[in-house]
Amino acid sequence: VALQAALAKLGKKSQAVITDSLPPALQSLDTSKVARSLDGVRDFVVSLDLASVEIDKLKYDVVDGRLNITITPHSGNLKAEDASFDYGAYLFDLVVVIGVTGILKIDSLLEQNPTLFDGLHLINLDYHRINEQYGSVNFIDSAATSTSEMLMSIMEALSQGMIDEQIGTALLTGIMSATNRFT
Repeated sequence: VALQAALAKLGKKSQAVITDSLPPALQSLDTSKVARSLDGVRDFVVSLDLASVEIDKLKYDVVDGRLNITITPHSGNLKAEDASFDYGAYLFDLVVVIGVTGILKIDSLLEQNPTLFDGLHLINLDYHRINEQYGSVNFIDSAATSTSEMLMSIMEALSQGMIDEQIGTALLTGIMSATNRFT
C-alpha cells in the first residue's frame, strides 16, 4: 500500500496485487486500490484470418455497454471461423515482489499466469535470511525489521518529503505487524 502510494506521488502507474487474504493489520488502511487479481492488466486480442479477404474499413463504437467492431471487406467475406481471441502481453514492465522468500511461494498469481515474469525485470525485496535471491534485482536486508522499514529507506533516498500521512501510516502498520507491535 505504501509503495503504491509512493509510486503514484512520483507519477508512476502501478497496481498492488494481493490474491491471498489480506493481513489483519491492513484493516486500518485504505486497501481499495489493492487488486485481488491481474484482471485488466493484459490486452485482449481479436485476430482475423485475412487469407481470403481484403479489408477496406475498420471502425468501432460502444452502444449500450457493448463494443461493436465493424469490418468492411473490400473483397471476399469473413466467416466466424476466421476470428480467434487471445491475450496480449502484460501491461507492465517491472514486477516488485515484497516479502516472499522464494519464487515458488508467490501465491496463485504465478500458478494462474505461468508466463507472468517472462521478459520482465523482477525486484525481490525482502528481509528474511532464507530468501532464495530469485529476482533480477535482489534487495535483501536481514538486519531490517520488516519490508516496511526497507521501503521507508528507499522512499527517503528517492525524495525528501515523500512520506506523507497515508504512506507513513501504511509503513508504520507494516512495521508494527512485522514486529508484533514492537515486542
